Amino acid sequence: MRRLGGARLAALWLLVAGSPIWVVHTYGWAFLGLLCGAAMIAEVVASRASLAWALGRILAACGPLLVPLVFMVLWRANAGASYAGGWSLALKMMWLVSVFRSQWMVPDLLSVTLLIMLVYWAIRERDVTWDARLAIAAALALVSYLLLPMYVMGSAYADMRLVPYALALALLAIAPARLPAHAMRRLMLAAGAFLAVRTIAVGWSYVEQDRLVEKHFLALEAVPEGSRLVVLIVKPCTQPWALPVTDHIGSLAMVRKNIFANDQWEGPGVNPLHVTFPAGGDFVRDPSQIVQVDGCRPQAARYLSDSIQALPRAAFTHVWIIGEATAAMPVPAGLERLAHRGKGQLFVVNHSPAPRR
Repeated sequence: MRRLGGARLAALWLLVAGSPIWVVHTYGWAFLGLLCGAAMIAEVVASRASLAWALGRILAACGPLLVPLVFMVLWRANAGASYAGGWSLALKMMWLVSVFRSQWMVPDLLSVTLLIMLVYWAIRERDVTWDARLAIAAALALVSYLLLPMYVMGSAYADMRLVPYALALALLAIAPARLPAHAMRRLMLAAGAFLAVRTIAVGWSYVEQDRLVEKHFLALEAVPEGSRLVVLIVKPCTQPWALPVTDHIGSLAMVRKNIFANDQWEGPGVNPLHVTFPAGGDFVRDPSQIVQVDGCRPQAARYLSDSIQALPRAAFTHVWIIGEATAAMPVPAGLERLAHRGKGQLFVVNHSPAPRR
């Protein structure tokens, strides 16, 4: 719109569309703001205007997109403080190479390495030009990623979500118009091959992950509808590369069988969800379902044995333990093993009173 001379129409579009986009996905709204800001920075840099005039022009063009900030202030006024923090250099380095993380480490790492090498080649190649708007957007996304903590306004992984977008923007910014025709053909063939390989690999990994989830979910055939279930996902001492697709399998139990499970995100100011189940104690919200193998180096999650010990048995009807070291585990006190077809160990809580002496 701005390129065609419709600056006022573009501002009106941001004013009208900004709030619905914010409602649909706050992160998408913030990223749209980053893109619009990058486009305006490229415009004012090209005009070589004074700093004050440039800042005023950027604010005038992007200001209509800031209307949802009013709603955010009103919404969070009574929500209490939301957690922000968790900056970690080690995690940032890990997430930089996890853009394609899915199921298999070698092809995933090879894929991101190839694209990073392509961006590096484009930077060094004299016959390659760059789209200023997209290049600035990629740089802003990367800088934001490096500066942001892991948690923003109570929402986790606020920083790592920017990494795929930063890489995609960098690739889109490459404009190899001056390359010879044979070089362009090779690039197109390589891009098509990369797309085909990644599509097959990701599709295959999704099929495998779906099979894994369904194998676990067979266990819930033995759990009556409307039950109160504690799911404990037992993590190994070292996290594998494959994505942990069972971490929130309890949410499927809620959707498919109206079973209460202990993995719901209740965050003041983050979402409108409220869990009203005081008898459940600490086992009513995420991440109470994540536990560690006993003997691992202490981390944020509880040990499996500690979670079972702390479980308010009167509040729940079933316990489903999934993951590491569960196949041969003994039956915990107060629980009875329940036969089932799926993966993991399923127990029913014994609510019968203890015999009098």
